[in-house]
Amino acid sequence: SSGPYKDAGHPEKTLTADEEEIFQRDIDQLHQNFIDMVATSRGLPREQVEAIADGSSMLGSAALEKGLIDQIGSVLETESYIKKQTGVEDISLCWY
Repeated sequence: SSGPYKDAGHPEKTLTADEEEIFQRDIDQLHQNFIDMVATSRGLPREQVEAIADGSSMLGSAALEKGLIDQIGSVLETESYIKKQTGVEDISLCWY
């Protein structure tokens, strides 16, 4: 490789402590960016989003309760909504 971290993450190479630290630094920054984007786009306090942003999955009912989504609907309802919002008729979401 051409640099000390060029092969970091290669599946046949064990990560060094420095490489793990670099990857964790980037993951932590991405996590903070995600929290900021959700808080801004949903109009929620950052602290509220931070409290629930633990990386776990969340069912629709819980997401609705926490203000992360506007409503729960089927794939067909989603396609209809997108068509109305965009004016694009050729919408086909993969749901199988």
